[in-house]
Amino acid sequence: MVICETPRRTLAAWAIAASCLVTFAGCTFLKELVGIGPQRPHVTIKSIAVEGVSLQSVDLRLSLQVENPNSFELALGTMSYTIDAVGMTIARGEYSDTFKVPAKSTNHIRLPLKVDPKNILRLVNEVMKARGADIEAVTILNARFLTPVGGMDVNLKDQRPLSTALKI
Repeated sequence: MVICETPRRTLAAWAIAASCLVTFAGCTFLKELVGIGPQRPHVTIKSIAVEGVSLQSVDLRLSLQVENPNSFELALGTMSYTIDAVGMTIARGEYSDTFKVPAKSTNHIRLPLKVDPKNILRLVNEVMKARGADIEAVTILNARFLTPVGGMDVNLKDQRPLSTALKI
């Protein structure tokens, strides 16, 4: 009895193709790379402004622009963010309220930041030691956006001189 090899090869080829399809379909990075599936939103820091100053705290406001290149609405799941300078975290915040970006659109969000009071004096001391040299501020933002096909993480690291980072 002779067994035909062609159907087995065809079946094996289909199995391999199906396996590759499942692998690629489940990988958001690859879908984004080849241009299918959800695209990551473009997040830009517009400004960091001082909102209030007291003996106990300094309140800042981080303003972001979020551009959604997708044909569907994006909703923010959670977002955490920090501002670091001279080797310490000087401000931090978290945001989990409702924020949506319509399809093929841009939206703006203003986020509260709390400055760590014990680091204010250290930061002022470092600025005075720098004697006119600018100190680098690093803003780090980690966000999770919700899409119709699952969550999408967006990470941003923005580095600029402290004097241009803060609007007073």
